[in-house]
Amino acid sequence: MTHLFFLAVVGLLYGCAVFVAAHYFEKTQALRFGAVLMCWLAYVGMLSALGVISDVNARPPGIVFLALPIAACVVFLIASQRTRAVALAIPLGLLTVAQVFRLGVELGLHQLWMDGLVPRLMTYEGGNLDIYIGLSAPVAAYAWMKGWLGLRGLQLWNVAGLLALFNIMIRAVLTSPNFANPLGAEIPNVAMGMFPFTYIAGFLAPTALALHVLAL
Repeated sequence: MTHLFFLAVVGLLYGCAVFVAAHYFEKTQALRFGAVLMCWLAYVGMLSALGVISDVNARPPGIVFLALPIAACVVFLIASQRTRAVALAIPLGLLTVAQVFRLGVELGLHQLWMDGLVPRLMTYEGGNLDIYIGLSAPVAAYAWMKGWLGLRGLQLWNVAGLLALFNIMIRAVLTSPNFANPLGAEIPNVAMGMFPFTYIAGFLAPTALALHVLAL
């Protein structure tokens, strides 16, 4: 059931991203975006299904094949002149409320902890603050659209969201089987190497990061 839940979250987020692209950009651009994103999802799924990510003896570690392309995309997103045009084309309220998907991710992580696939440190019961960003996203978006929250306040909310995201990303890395458990987790984070949970690191977290970058 947890597998189906995460696949549903990934599918819904992909559909929403393509729908937004089709609404705010030219048809050709939207189709290209959808195709590239689908290829990336296939790539992440293949790495996961073939056991590349979960192989603790691999050198370099399999996670490198996810981290390097994602890092390159983030650098491009920050440095590219097109990023500002994309950000200005999409309403700021929409970029903000879209972060609500993180609520579903955190509920899924909690279930993975119950299933013994991630440590408690990766859940909202163990100090993962990401769920509060997901819960507050609709509130922040509504307050912005009503004029109750100014631009500076929304920027601070996005910074808080980035800090919460980096917090869970660091926890995910340091509790993986590739590290000698520096955080003292009761169990290793094995879920990130399993299909479809690799999409957490390979698609869901990068999407949250991209939304913050575009909003800022």
